Amino acid sequence: RYTDGLWSADFLEDNIVLNEDAISILKLNIQEDQIDLISFLSFFTEDSRREFKNQYAKAINIGDKFQVDLQKKDYSGDSSWVQMQGMVKEDESGRNILMGSLFDIDETRQLEEKFNKLFNHISQPAFISGESGLWDCNKAALKYFELSNKEDFLDKKLAELLPLNQPDGSGSLRQLKQHMKKSLNDG
Repeated sequence: RYTDGLWSADFLEDNIVLNEDAISILKLNIQEDQIDLISFLSFFTEDSRREFKNQYAKAINIGDKFQVDLQKKDYSGDSSWVQMQGMVKEDESGRNILMGSLFDIDETRQLEEKFNKLFNHISQPAFISGESGLWDCNKAALKYFELSNKEDFLDKKLAELLPLNQPDGSGSLRQLKQHMKKSLNDG
């Protein structure tokens, strides 16, 4: 069952309140549902703490929602990932309160890491594209297209990278569209 934890933070009082699901998702061994902010942030890596603080400051300054992936660390050296989503709300007294949801994304992050290792270490050129253009490529694709970095690749349109025609005389883009359609249909 997919559940999310709920939390709220009052930074004038320097505390964060977590519901039972949030405490469970974070695998915290705490007795109270309220914890001071410094103690709460100490459960996460330094990079995660920094990103959380940046997102919070941005949310306060422009009154926007935020989303941040946080890497939790434990004393055994293991780590796990959660995603924190939040928004700034004004309470009855006019103070800014941050509140939101917390999701366990550890399995998703582990799958992403496995995919990235595979994608980046295969010897064949590979790239990812979508309706909005090119999204990513591996080192083999950079070498194949004779590009020095991913930014050069991402700045291109697919038609700029492919020859007009394939060796059999068929159009490259037409053949690519056929392969993409086949892979979407057949897997």
